[in-house]
Amino acid sequence: MSSPEPTEDSQDETEEEPQKYTQPLTALPPRVVQQEESQVEVSASPAFQCLDELFQDGKLTGTRLAHLKAKYTDLHETLKKTRDNESNLLKQAKEVQVELERQRIELEKADNLPDKTSNSEVVNIRREILKSVNAKDEILDREYQLNYKFETLTEEKKILEKEFARLPKQGETEKKIKELQAACDEIKKEIMQRQMENKSLKEDLEGNNRQIVIDKKDFEKLVDEMEKFKGDLVQVNSVPNQLMKEKDKLQRQFNEIDKRQKTLDTEHETLKDSLKFFAKKKEDLTDEKFELETEVEKGKSLVDQKNTEVNMILKEIEAAKNEQATLEGDKGTIEMGLRHIMLEKKNQHEAHARRTREKDRDLKTLKKAELQVKVAEENLLHTRSVNEKTKSQVESLPKDDGSISKKKADLAKEVEMVKVSLAKHNKVTTDKHIALETSAAQEQALLYEQSDLRIEVVELNRLAAIKADEREQKARDFMRAEIRFHKAEEDLQTKDLQIADHRKKEKEMETKLKEFAKLYDVIKNERNKCVNLIQTSTQKAAEMKEKIKMLQNEIEILRHTVNDKDK
Repeated sequence: MSSPEPTEDSQDETEEEPQKYTQPLTALPPRVVQQEESQVEVSASPAFQCLDELFQDGKLTGTRLAHLKAKYTDLHETLKKTRDNESNLLKQAKEVQVELERQRIELEKADNLPDKTSNSEVVNIRREILKSVNAKDEILDREYQLNYKFETLTEEKKILEKEFARLPKQGETEKKIKELQAACDEIKKEIMQRQMENKSLKEDLEGNNRQIVIDKKDFEKLVDEMEKFKGDLVQVNSVPNQLMKEKDKLQRQFNEIDKRQKTLDTEHETLKDSLKFFAKKKEDLTDEKFELETEVEKGKSLVDQKNTEVNMILKEIEAAKNEQATLEGDKGTIEMGLRHIMLEKKNQHEAHARRTREKDRDLKTLKKAELQVKVAEENLLHTRSVNEKTKSQVESLPKDDGSISKKKADLAKEVEMVKVSLAKHNKVTTDKHIALETSAAQEQALLYEQSDLRIEVVELNRLAAIKADEREQKARDFMRAEIRFHKAEEDLQTKDLQIADHRKKEKEMETKLKEFAKLYDVIKNERNKCVNLIQTSTQKAAEMKEKIKMLQNEIEILRHTVNDKDK
């Protein structure tokens, strides 16, 4: 629809405000629900399934089914085409709508631009253009709708023409109906004939069944009569045979009784023999039991004696071992004392050697001092002799005339020079002597320290030797204890084995005694059984004798009756 025309009163307002764009009305096509390929297939559609079900139920004929299926397929194809056309038109409409949106945006941009030179005439021209555009759009929409209606009508016309062309003609349908009616009449006639034949066959079958029942009854009567005759004949023929059979039975029973009596007599004799044998066996077993008991008692007494002897021997061995252990302990202590004495001897020897060394050193120093004293005495004697010689020379010399004083002064100077040099030499010698004394003192201190350290080393060696001896002694004690422990374990094992052997022997003797007791009980039970069997056999023999007598009497009676009948 087009927008309403603006009035003259509202023109002033539109000049001040920009005109709003109104979108033209367009016809929207119907929505198409896009189905999947499985839903579009005609053969798998629910309409076809429903038609097939109706045909199977007999509500539709084959021609009607084919006609409806063809019509449905045509409609389905037209629907496909319309959907394709509709989808194409929708695409075109979307494209056109996009183009319109683009143009509308451009127009809005143009409207939004500030236009100072715009006049009311331009606005009016724009309105007229918009009106004409809207009218054009409406005309196009109407044209599109009319074209759409025309296409749908043409498609419906084509579908109707196809349906009309597929419909069968009246002449053909009448011919087919007549043929089907003739076929139905023939089938009805055949059905009637078959029904009549079935009835006749049923009647014949019933008559045959009745005849069979009558024949069965007659046959049963004849069979009963035959059985009666056979029974009478058997009774007539069986009287002498029965007598002979009874006689044979009695004879057999008599023979069996004789055989049983003989067997019982033999069993009685065998039982007597077995009783005698078992009695002898019992006596032998009692004798063996008594002998075994005596042997067991003797064995127990011997075992006790042996055990006492073994215990005495073991005690003696243990006492000897203890004495040996004490002797070994005393030996170890003696060895320890000897080692201590040897260590003390070594220490004393070292101290004596040290003292001898000190004594030798002192003697050497004393000899040096004596030599120095001798040298000093010799020097003194030499100086005295020199002094005497000089005195004698001085006395022999002429008296002083001035030169002697000069010489004396020179000599005094020389003496002073010699004294100075001697003093210097003495200083040097004193320094050296001090250094030598300090070194000697240091050497002496070092020697004392060395001697002290040697004493400490000796003491430590002595202590180490003592500790080693103690360790060896403890190791020996440990070894002795281990040996004793192992011996005790071995003795215990041997005693356990002896106890186990004695227990086994005791169990064996108990089992033997139990076996003998069981044999005794078995023999007693067998003897009782034999006695019971003898008693029962005697009773049975007496009963059998009585029965035999009774049977003999019956046989005689039967013989008399048979003889009477024969007469």
